[in-house]
Amino acid sequence: MDTIRVDRPLRIAWAVQSGDRGAFIEQIVELFRADMVVAVGDAQEVKEFPNSFPHLIDPFLPSSLFMKDMNLRTRARVLDMHNAFYHWRNTPEWKSLC
Repeated sequence: MDTIRVDRPLRIAWAVQSGDRGAFIEQIVELFRADMVVAVGDAQEVKEFPNSFPHLIDPFLPSSLFMKDMNLRTRARVLDMHNAFYHWRNTPEWKSLC
């Protein structure tokens, strides 16, 4: 099995249907050199949009951004703001803001 080494943070582009922004979204993917496109929603156009970029790979096995475990809460496989907020919510600094 081949492996990939990434020497920078993983960039993910989200495809979300909103009017006629297909061309705009496509340019954003290329401009920011996204590593993958994740379809969000049930619209067929959104589901098919990642196929517009056959050169982008899905780095996850199994193919999912989120890990589910019967004994643990579902968690993201990549860092995002949710992970930071989850960490910060129990710090004294965060609690002092509430």
